[in-house]
Formats: sequence, structure tokens, C-alpha cells
Amino acid sequence: MPKGKERPNATCHPSRPHYAHGLCRACDHKRRYDEKYKFNAEYKNKVKAWVKKNPDKRRAIVNRWKSKNLDKVRAKSKRWYWKHLDIARRLIRESYQKHRTQRLEYSKKYSKSHPGQNRASAAKRRAQKHGGHSTSNPVQREWRAMIFGYQCAYCGGKYEHIDHLIALARGGDDSPGNLVPACERCNQSKKVSNWKEWYRKQEFYSYKREKFIEDNCS
Repeated sequence: MPKGKERPNATCHPSRPHYAHGLCRACDHKRRYDEKYKFNAEYKNKVKAWVKKNPDKRRAIVNRWKSKNLDKVRAKSKRWYWKHLDIARRLIRESYQKHRTQRLEYSKKYSKSHPGQNRASAAKRRAQKHGGHSTSNPVQREWRAMIFGYQCAYCGGKYEHIDHLIALARGGDDSPGNLVPACERCNQSKKVSNWKEWYRKQEFYSYKREKFIEDNCS
């Protein structure tokens, strides 16, 4: 509209100035909204019909999107879980009861193929039982064994277990700095004893090994 000229009155509301298509501003906004909604409704109906006709293709598209957007999927799942905590827990219990046999079989297979993870989980439970906390994982446990050359930190024998230098029952934690590799004999013999007092009584005691343990543990 050129400057200085008055707008003609709208056909919808003669008391209001013309905005577009012969309508006032409010009616034009409503017109555009109705057109957009009508288009969206038609499009949604077409999508629903296609999904009903092609469920396998739709599932493949969804799975492909999820695999590329794992962070978004996990974040959404977490938000839903904490928002609907009671429903989520009920669904988990029902799912476990429904697929209990399959889950137990999978758990056994996983335990056999991931012994390191199994030990880490057991240590975490023990640490929590004694009021401590667990911060180690299988990679860190493997790294601790590597520092000692995959040998028992006490006698130099074959590494078979990961031992807590300060026992969990004595207030030790499950952090990497409190872990040393040990053979089964040393681990069973030491139990919850003070490691220095126990170690100095053993026939295989070595000052060099004791110093190495002190230097590499915190």
C-alpha cells in the first residue's frame, strides 16, 4: 500500500482496515491457520494409511533413525522414566515375569563371556554393602593387573583375582588405587587382614614388592 493512502475497509469487518485478500488482520491470520491445519490433517491421514499398509518399512525407518540418534532416544527415555516412575517400574516387573526364562539364559551367557564385568559387579555390591562406593570398571581392573605384569602383587605367582589392598570390611573402597592383582592362595590367605602386617609374616615377603605396592596404590 503506497504511503499516504488510507487502507480500504475489510469485507469481513467493514469497521476494520483491509489487510490481505479483502480481510482484516485477525481474519487473515485465521484463514492461513485453517489452510495450514487442513493441509497437516490431510498429510497425517496419508501417513497413517501408509504406515498401516507398510509396517515393516516403517519399523526399518524408525530403527535407522534411532541408531543415528542414540543420545536423543536415551534422553527421551530417561525423561519419560522419571516422569512416570510408578508406571515404568510396573512395566519392567511385568516384562521380567513374562520373559523370565529368556532373561536368565541371557544372563548366564553374558556372565560366561564377560567374567571381568561379573567380578566388577560383585565388587560393587560388596562395596555398597559395607557403605562404600564403587568407581572401578573392567578396563581399570585390567590396567591394574598390567601395572604388576599380570602377576600376583604379593608373591609374583599367577594372577587369578583382583584383591582390595584395604579390605572393604575395613573401610576400603573399590577405586582403582585400592586394587592389586593376586593369586588365589594369597587372596584367600589375606582375607580382611591389614595387608602390611599379613605380608611381612609370609615366607615370600619381599621389601622390593612391598615398596612397589605402596608406590602404585593410593
